[in-house]
Amino acid sequence: MIDWKEFDELWRFLVEYKPRLDLSEIHKPPVNVFETGDRIVVEVALPGVEKQDVRVEFTEGVLRIYGIRRDLHTEDERKFHVVEISYGPFERRVYVGEEVDVERIESRLENGLLTIDVPKKIHRFREINIEQGE
Repeated sequence: MIDWKEFDELWRFLVEYKPRLDLSEIHKPPVNVFETGDRIVVEVALPGVEKQDVRVEFTEGVLRIYGIRRDLHTEDERKFHVVEISYGPFERRVYVGEEVDVERIESRLENGLLTIDVPKKIHRFREINIEQGE
């Protein structure tokens, strides 16, 4: 079971309480956003990120995808020659609009790709019956 309290505490430490962390440098993973007839699909590239280290939230038309990419190598004596992989906190916000079925949003993480399926609200024509007043 995921301990979201521990996750939130770590996120808060990395983002809010560490004064020398420049928030403009939080990694923004690449995304694809596309639409089909009845849904919006958001794909987020998260290679090396485990399911328990990522969260997805929806508020006021915006999907917020955030988490932590952990450096699994703990050797202190590494001498890097090239560093292109970002470790630490990441966040991406994607506007999908308010006309979505929030209760049916689904996501899955597979092979380093987080796919978020956002169904659109279905608007149907309905004639409203008028009752006779007294």
